[in-house]
Amino acid sequence: MKKKRALFLTLILFISGIFAFTLTGCNLFLRAQDSNYPYDVAVKNGYTGTEASWIASQYGAGSRERKLYEEAKADGYQGTFVDFLKEIGGTQNSTASVNEALASVVSIKTDTAWGAGVIYSLDKNTGDALIVTNYHVVYGKNGISTKIGVSLYGENHNNPAMSATYYGGAAEYDLALIRIKGSERLKETENNTVYAKEASFADSDSITVGEQVYAIGNPDGQGISATGGIVSVDAEKIQVERADAGGRYTYGTTVELWEIRMDAAVNHGNSGGGLFNADGELVGIVNARSEDEGIVGFGYAIPANFAKAVVENVIDNYSDADGKVKLAAIGFEFTARESKGIYNEELSKYFKEEKIVVDKVASSSGFKYNDTLIKAVRVSANGEREELDIIREHMLDTFVLGIRQGDTVVFTISRDGELMDKEIVFANASQFSAVS
Repeated sequence: MKKKRALFLTLILFISGIFAFTLTGCNLFLRAQDSNYPYDVAVKNGYTGTEASWIASQYGAGSRERKLYEEAKADGYQGTFVDFLKEIGGTQNSTASVNEALASVVSIKTDTAWGAGVIYSLDKNTGDALIVTNYHVVYGKNGISTKIGVSLYGENHNNPAMSATYYGGAAEYDLALIRIKGSERLKETENNTVYAKEASFADSDSITVGEQVYAIGNPDGQGISATGGIVSVDAEKIQVERADAGGRYTYGTTVELWEIRMDAAVNHGNSGGGLFNADGELVGIVNARSEDEGIVGFGYAIPANFAKAVVENVIDNYSDADGKVKLAAIGFEFTARESKGIYNEELSKYFKEEKIVVDKVASSSGFKYNDTLIKAVRVSANGEREELDIIREHMLDTFVLGIRQGDTVVFTISRDGELMDKEIVFANASQFSAVS
């Protein structure tokens, strides 16, 4: 379990970051910031609803109760979401869902550490499995561990662990995949029922502050167990030590990671385990807790959408990237320059809308400092299409991880109040770099 950066170090790096940006970002005062938020553009394009309703439509469907509420509305229900919850008796009993989720979490033991993992894929015919965990769980003092043992829920130290090997990942994202090949314990036969399953991934962008969540991991190496709490922050950046930093918690050895903050109890050994919602769906990969003086009870999990994007990137690029992430060079860096809270009374939920702008730019990219990013559309070589209204920074980070060679991406930007499209064709391998 990694330690969140101390306050004084954060302040030092923040100050040094300001100086670095002042020296290298000399165009800071050259252009006024564009006035458009994505919602403003939606209105210009004909949207007639409120900002609250538009923002809500850009997020996922959310919990089981919200899905039922939407179905009830479609059938003519007139009340608010809170009214609906009162009528159906509040939230569901999550016991059954959490117990089902137990089957998708494993305990992990390496030559140097305890941890946990979440089953990403499982073939009960061959006994093969891919398991997502934290990079810092499998990276030891001498590099990637060569001895990785995996156990299922309910198995104790007397059970021989299944042998796993490192498949791929990136210390930069603190995510790794390990693989089990041909395990007899994972083969489903007439005489052998396998009580293990792939995790069901939720849309982590749809989680709500105050939503009940459950951290399932392997605290202190004592076996799989669950703790409960609520979502405190749906997405924020924290800085943690890189797994391959060798214990040097200093400038240059840390990484910034998107995290869900929650107050479920998280201890050493929970790393790599899952954060699940009340439906038993995976919303995050637990990887950190706050150990700063005076800060008690916060745990952190990498959002499931981001974790899944990293995993799929490793798998898709495995043949020519040797287990590393291949990240597309889009020609600019971006940041959330402004943000605001939008309350949807019908759903009784706060949403956050950010203005994502170009922060630094390659000279030949066609983008300019302070361009507001409105929309991104990715079309793959086989015609598959993905669209993103750019309302949160972490959503765009996740989107970029999904770009592959052969894709065409069109960014809609607002520059000085005018809309324009910028197309990037990712035809060459040179437009991608390995992230380790």
